[in-house]
Amino acid sequence: MGARQLAAALVLTAALPAQAYVDRDPATDWSAETLHRNEWRLGLFRLQYGIIDSLQVGTQLLPWFLKVSNLDLKWTVWSSGPWSVGLGGGLFSLKLQDFDEDAADVRFYAVPVELTGSWRQDAFSLHLRGSYTAVKTDAEEALDAEDYDLGGVAAVSTGSVGLAAEWRTSPTFAWVLESRLSVFQDASASAETGTQVDPRTRVDFYANADADLSDGTKANATLSAFWSWDSINLKLGLLYGHYSVPTLHLFFGDPVWVPEFDLFWRF
Repeated sequence: MGARQLAAALVLTAALPAQAYVDRDPATDWSAETLHRNEWRLGLFRLQYGIIDSLQVGTQLLPWFLKVSNLDLKWTVWSSGPWSVGLGGGLFSLKLQDFDEDAADVRFYAVPVELTGSWRQDAFSLHLRGSYTAVKTDAEEALDAEDYDLGGVAAVSTGSVGLAAEWRTSPTFAWVLESRLSVFQDASASAETGTQVDPRTRVDFYANADADLSDGTKANATLSAFWSWDSINLKLGLLYGHYSVPTLHLFFGDPVWVPEFDLFWRF
């Protein structure tokens, strides 16, 4: 789509009635809020459903194309006046044999947990988030069925904090500034091997290792323009800083500019 076509589409959709950015339908991505009861969100990247007014369930769509099964929950634990607290968590799973039947029987698990505190006052709101993600894999493969075994466990854990500010300039438009800072990125691994020397003697070996994956301060910030109409929601943003893998919040590389885009419907 060219620049003229995109501009024309935005002008046409601007005539739609406002709904999602009024107080009764606050944004849920960076806040402690959840979808309403029986409300759906369907977009390019997520599918979510509001079980009750304070609890939603969902899944990320792109990982399924990469054979990564996933499910997430979010619960508004407490809400009073302009304040609210939300707790979110999920489970991601990937099995190597889904890509290659001859691969080792190895499965990776990722468990993200996020606690968010939100404050809203008129057209402005602030949201503080703390995130922790644990990634683990258990591997056990017989290298020699008769006299040699190999078993291993590897894990990665990350922790980060984030701050989001939302400034609603009209019922259909808001500026959103999101930032995230890495607190720690750790990796650990253990291995166990054993060999049968003779019918009466077996030797087992154990090893453990830990590594700090952090390399100086890692952080990023994203400024986004967010339009929200009757059911259509459009987000166009630009990130600068160290790129972080979504959900894992694993930061790497040098600071870069990365465009961000999202389109979804709430109904």
